[in-house]
Amino acid sequence: MPGPLEGISVLEFTEVISGPLAGMILSDYGASVIKVEPPWGDSWRYMYKISESESRPFMAYNRGKRHMTLNLKHPEARQITQKLVKDSDVVIVNSSPNVAESLGIGYEQLANTNPRIIYCENTAYGSYAGDGYVSGYDLVIQGVCGLIGTESRIDDSGRPEQIWSTPLIDTASGINLVASICAALYYREKTDLGQKIETNLLSCAFQLMGMRLVEVESLDKSRNLEFVQDVTNLRKAKLSHKEIRDFYESRQDITPGNIYYRTFLTSDGALAVACLNDPLREKLLQVLELEDIRFEIGYDPKARRSMEFGDRLVELAESKFNNRSTDDWLTILFAKNIPAGPIRFKEELFSDYKLIENGFLIDVNHKEQGNVRMTGGLARFSKSNLEIKHHLGGLGEHTEEILAEYGFTESQRIEFRNAGLIK
Repeated sequence: MPGPLEGISVLEFTEVISGPLAGMILSDYGASVIKVEPPWGDSWRYMYKISESESRPFMAYNRGKRHMTLNLKHPEARQITQKLVKDSDVVIVNSSPNVAESLGIGYEQLANTNPRIIYCENTAYGSYAGDGYVSGYDLVIQGVCGLIGTESRIDDSGRPEQIWSTPLIDTASGINLVASICAALYYREKTDLGQKIETNLLSCAFQLMGMRLVEVESLDKSRNLEFVQDVTNLRKAKLSHKEIRDFYESRQDITPGNIYYRTFLTSDGALAVACLNDPLREKLLQVLELEDIRFEIGYDPKARRSMEFGDRLVELAESKFNNRSTDDWLTILFAKNIPAGPIRFKEELFSDYKLIENGFLIDVNHKEQGNVRMTGGLARFSKSNLEIKHHLGGLGEHTEEILAEYGFTESQRIEFRNAGLIK
């Protein structure tokens, strides 16, 4: 069976992560995706590149598409984009505000040609843009949304560290684009109306913050305003970020003795344990042969006795985990259905046969680099297949093929190339 989006045509005018990721997922779901790059290529092709115009970061977000080049700044580009959009269902654009219009690919410009188009524009700040907040990347949004200040660590110099493991906000944004586009396609199915979708990195960052961004007025508002005033005064007094962060942490309510949702060192590595309800916490206590006064009637987490007991409980749990290997502990924890897992390095994943057998990691082909192992599809459908329509395309690999499909003659294509319109 074809994928659930079979028959949907997507034009992707995007770079870096969020837009390309959306195009890749839509392709996985069966859509036909054309990625339009400038003749010099998506800038992500050159991030930690492994060849003249290819990189692992680019591969990660661009399988399953056909790739063409087009210099949108060239005056003749519009005749090509108008033909492409006429038969397309979806257009994805990620850029700073008003850039798309200046390149002839704004919503009104394309909707005049195809009123049924689903046009998704992803920016950094959306309607929050202004006063310098216009363009932005994952790292900057991490700072603006409160993620770094609230969640991250401070290095030895007192500098706040960014979340390095993966571009969390860009990735969430790409997935949000897919959900928004599918919703708009469903709406069009009912009404035959196309529309413009506006998404942005900042709103996705706020969703990632989730429960951290809930203010109950009767409980939190006055306390939050007091904190803002205190921090403002501390900054005026030229205190360091570390000193301000220490002040921030001193105001947080912390339950003592956290042995239930954290990582532990073992005799040969480390593991993570996640017990987010009392039945699971009691199971963990049984496994560790420990007791916790938090289950006593009248337990007060702020009492001195609770604090002292909590410190001791953590020491005992750490000591017990350190006496066995990771595999031994996982066998014990899994036998009790306690959520746990090893702390692994990414290099270990590529040879995990279960990940490969179940499609979490898949093999695709690159014209120059050969076999590439990368992330698989996000979902499984019982009545439609996820299929990699195209593998990893080179810069401009399908330009001639696409232009010919849309009726441009060989002489026109030669003229375009000589004029620098395409590569």
